[in-house]
Amino acid sequence: MKITALKIYPLKNRMILINLLTDVGISGIGQLIGFSPKSQIKYIEEVLKPIIINKNPLKIEKNWKEMYWKGYGKNGWIQAIAAIDIAMHDIYGKVKKKPLYKIFGKKKIKTNHKLYWSMGHGFEKTPKQMLKLVEMGWNLGFRAFKIRMDWHELRQDINPLKDYQMLKLIRKFLPKHVPLGFDANGGYSVNVAIKQGTKFEDLGGISHFEEPVATYDLEGLKKVVSSLSIPISFGEYEKTCWRFKEVLKIANPDIIQPDILNVGGFSQLKKVYELARENKKLIFPHSPDIGILSFASLHMYSTINNSVAHEYSPELYKFKTEKLKNLFNEDILPVNGRIKLNDKHGLGLTINKKFLKRAK
Repeated sequence: MKITALKIYPLKNRMILINLLTDVGISGIGQLIGFSPKSQIKYIEEVLKPIIINKNPLKIEKNWKEMYWKGYGKNGWIQAIAAIDIAMHDIYGKVKKKPLYKIFGKKKIKTNHKLYWSMGHGFEKTPKQMLKLVEMGWNLGFRAFKIRMDWHELRQDINPLKDYQMLKLIRKFLPKHVPLGFDANGGYSVNVAIKQGTKFEDLGGISHFEEPVATYDLEGLKKVVSSLSIPISFGEYEKTCWRFKEVLKIANPDIIQPDILNVGGFSQLKKVYELARENKKLIFPHSPDIGILSFASLHMYSTINNSVAHEYSPELYKFKTEKLKNLFNEDILPVNGRIKLNDKHGLGLTINKKFLKRAK
């Protein structure tokens, strides 16, 4: 079995679809996010495609290593490698005639997966504007939430008071039993993060405090973790399982949050899950996307006995989810805050080719 072609479909909504074709008629799909589509596509065409063509798609680990080392994955572009890795796993599931969650060890999924409503760009919103978005999720049936500030390292310690007022307002609106997370997106210095976290603890009912400090500051993160009782989560930007070993050794956060694209696809995500089990850490995947990436992340997440909801954010597509739904032949949208993986082989998703032409 060999890969005969790699097709790339850049879409208007910043999705870049990958389709791997084989000589036996089985194909696999993957996706990355188009931050710089022209350069990303050129990299896939000129660097990754020559590596992967004529390779056996079932030798996933070997192919991943070649793409990572020969394709300069260590120096960036790992999302493109991840997209191809996801497509190879999709093929693998189809060859084995099993959905990926069964490939990963889960025999049967009995119930729908609970999702949490994730709303961002808090730095440019008022508390009332964020509350309105949370109310939207509540009315759609979601019963777990997270608000993201999206400050990042360039806007550090700008308005922690407003952040707190926003969280306080949302917490007051939601019933006490409903989980609510807060994501600073690396926007605080160590001292401010500890002060904020202490106020969050006094507020009560906060499920986790995500990325309190800059992602490069693992020593600072360690201080925050040791100073607060509220669960600290971290990891959405980290690449490969090797980096997560460093994160756990140095900072030891309570929760790790691998992103299936940033970490390098299923090949690395599986190892991060193993690492979490070995270190008895909770996993809250960072994957707010809808469609391929959401389903891919859920296939892996469903293998662990975890009652914690999985991330979901229609805000990424300006809430135009019905348009996105048309891209697939299967239903990809949640109902009452829950989503169910189907029993189709591989990822369980197929592309609507007629709509794909319009979306390109």
